Amino acid sequence: MKIVKLSTLKQGEYFKRIRAGKPAEKVYTRGAYDRGEKRYDCADHDDIWGTGILLRGSTNVAIGFTY
Repeated sequence: MKIVKLSTLKQGEYFKRIRAGKPAEKVYTRGAYDRGEKRYDCADHDDIWGTGILLRGSTNVAIGFTY
């Protein structure tokens, strides 16, 4: 597993948020950049309703995990 900044990921890549120094359980997909909010739209991968969160590009995320 590797920790990188959200802004370095390509659109559609999977990641986990870092909480208290550890990767969280939920898997998110990086979406497009929202210029109005100045954040990336990230969708919860397991949620069929498509709810998501807006995260700054400087947010540390984990990649390279087994899903």
